[in-house]
Amino acid sequence: MTQVSTSGTVLSNRAQKHFAGMPVSRHNPPPGGFYDEFRHPEGVINLTTAENGLMKDELLEFINNPTSPLFTSQHLKYRNTLLASSVPHLDDLLVKYANDWYDPTSPVTRETSVTGPGLGALLASLCWALLEVGEGVLLSTVFYSDYIRDITYPALGKLVLADIPPEVDSLSPAVLPYLRARILSSAKEGINVRCLVLCNPHNPLPRCYEEETILGYLALAEEFSLQLIVDEAYALSVYPSPGHSSAPFKSILSLLPAPRPHNVHLLLSPSKDLGLSAFKVGLLVSGDEGVVKFVKKAMFSTPISGASDAVVSRILGDHAFLKEMREGNWVKLREAFELVKGWCDFHRLEYEEASATVYTVINFTPFLNSLAKTTSSTSSIPPNEDPEIIDLAVQKMLDEGTFLKPTGETMADPIKGRFRMIFTQKPKTMKMALRRIEKAFGLEEAPFFD
Repeated sequence: MTQVSTSGTVLSNRAQKHFAGMPVSRHNPPPGGFYDEFRHPEGVINLTTAENGLMKDELLEFINNPTSPLFTSQHLKYRNTLLASSVPHLDDLLVKYANDWYDPTSPVTRETSVTGPGLGALLASLCWALLEVGEGVLLSTVFYSDYIRDITYPALGKLVLADIPPEVDSLSPAVLPYLRARILSSAKEGINVRCLVLCNPHNPLPRCYEEETILGYLALAEEFSLQLIVDEAYALSVYPSPGHSSAPFKSILSLLPAPRPHNVHLLLSPSKDLGLSAFKVGLLVSGDEGVVKFVKKAMFSTPISGASDAVVSRILGDHAFLKEMREGNWVKLREAFELVKGWCDFHRLEYEEASATVYTVINFTPFLNSLAKTTSSTSSIPPNEDPEIIDLAVQKMLDEGTFLKPTGETMADPIKGRFRMIFTQKPKTMKMALRRIEKAFGLEEAPFFD
């Protein structure tokens, strides 16, 4: 894993220390605009960024309603002025959203929560509030790689990974002994684990944690006096998985005693569930009064914009439309995954059965094996572990106009040769992307059934 170079820079020692711990993927987006049917028809189709475009037509029609102006004069003012106005605004509506959809054992209130411009910003401020410089944040593998960014900046925390063997389901209770062992071994290495992260539904595994596992995380946090950070960004992007047994979603808010413990902190947002990635909004719910007060002050310099407040408030304020959006999204997510599932079955690829989120993880080892046979490489490394073969596969897909990234390098996936695929492009675009992948590897075209 490469790192950012800061030689010959005017950066402070603190900034250089931050960069020294930041990995850089070898697989970067191509230059130019990504594919758009009208603006960039020649562009590369991006299957790496977790965005949901399945309901965008319905959203745009609702947001752009010509008979109901979206903005008031209050949305042009500073945020503290907006919050003191009489217009509906996100601070109240996000609290209602949490109480309506997350089944909390005790109500979420303005006093126990903080709004912010996206979960990344809230997580970074939360880490700053909880961590001393150099303290550890524990995650199990495979993990969402952008956590590194939010843990190390601005808090200068340390990522601590519990490596989970490929045969162990890291969302099941079987993961708990590995977490316990890593807490102890990290202390021996001189890094005190301060925080434990639970991402439910998981990223990049497209499923929910078993309830017993969640309770196990809570028990570990209690035993080792850890702060438990729970990321529920995809909480309501959970859909039925016919013929496949999968755990239902249980919010941490529904499992906690009342009042909520001081060491549990939840991040939630409607952005992923509604396909609103551009409008950065999020909510931190914490049982600790000091954390809430500190993060609220931290958000003064990076508040939610008036435009985001107006757009998302319109959606959250219309319960009937919100319900319609959710139910329509669940149907379309299922259909979108079934398209990719059928494609994988045709090409005999192993994949994660999805029952939540907007992505799945697919094992491209058969493609990599075939690709290795066409090269002059004499490497003894298996193709699914060979960086040169994996880089070549990424480039071949790029050459045909589709961008995918492997999970092994930056996400520490114990199963080598896998790629995370976002499947929530419009069906026409998704089929085009899959055809381009087939062309990149010289494959027979899978049948698509409309």
